Amino acid sequence: MTNLNLLFNKTYYDCLGSGNESAWFVQQNNKLFGTVFTKEDYAESPLANLEGFAGFYMKTAYPGMLIGAGYAHDFKTDDDSANESIKIGFSFDYTNGLPYIPGSSVKGVLRSMFREKEVLSELLAACIGKEAADSVDADALENDIFEDGRDTFLDAVLIAGDKNGKILGEDYITPHEKETKNPVPIKMIKILPDVFFEFRFILKDSVDGQGNVILSAAQKKELFGALLEISGAGAKTNVGYGVLIPEDKRPEIAQPSGKESKSSQKAEEKKPSRSVGTVKKKKGCMLHVGLADGNTVQINEKNVDIANTDTDSLTGKTVSLETRIIGGKERLFIVGVVG
Repeated sequence: MTNLNLLFNKTYYDCLGSGNESAWFVQQNNKLFGTVFTKEDYAESPLANLEGFAGFYMKTAYPGMLIGAGYAHDFKTDDDSANESIKIGFSFDYTNGLPYIPGSSVKGVLRSMFREKEVLSELLAACIGKEAADSVDADALENDIFEDGRDTFLDAVLIAGDKNGKILGEDYITPHEKETKNPVPIKMIKILPDVFFEFRFILKDSVDGQGNVILSAAQKKELFGALLEISGAGAKTNVGYGVLIPEDKRPEIAQPSGKESKSSQKAEEKKPSRSVGTVKKKKGCMLHVGLADGNTVQINEKNVDIANTDTDSLTGKTVSLETRIIGGKERLFIVGVVG
């Protein structure tokens, strides 16, 4: 898999000043949203054999999850070349590039739920019984878990994509700056629904002053799962994002690239490949199209497969390109207008 952190936070803006920014952004976005999580991308935690290690699985629900939305990811420009760019940040692991939920965020979400005393009381009763729950000092338990450093909150890591192995999708927010002005949609990344995470911890028993166990490590794990199911995770949970559904077992992971069945490989070979470019000029019957890699190709106007389109009007437009096999040879077609 491409290192998504490198792509999104390092090379994403390499195109600035090239004059072909829109086409470049479309290409980079296609890489992001086309990423498939495979068995090669999954790794067991190196801490799994430590005493107290605990984890559980949860999957995202519709419409998905937003993580790292507070990070900056934008640039200022006087033209509309940035319209295709993603302007809101996202949380990718620095080393492996995969989306993740920082352990500090998991800890913060769980601690915030300890302030919901009625909810906490009900969930504690479900874990240890009502009589025992009524005798628990919730504030002391909160300090034991979150202040004394006995428990460790590890990053929640991606363990499987959706049924197709996909993990990322695009979404938009539309802030209204003025009542009389149309809003400009802002593109952002989200975790798709049905993507699986493993929440990982190193937990100890919580005890009172006499050494009696108030909440065992196993009960604590159960409590954390129930709290996350109620609270969700990430940004914009108040409008439905970040809903988490508990799962009893780890799901099957998509086959790694290069190991698909022969039938799926043949099907893939038949699919036309897509790209984008910008029409620089038209000379005679040939359209000169600049590609994201800086090269320019010529496409005959007969290979413009857009209904009711005057090819002269395509100059200056960002177009969608499709490579088709015609008579055993590759032919480049213009099949749509991106912007």
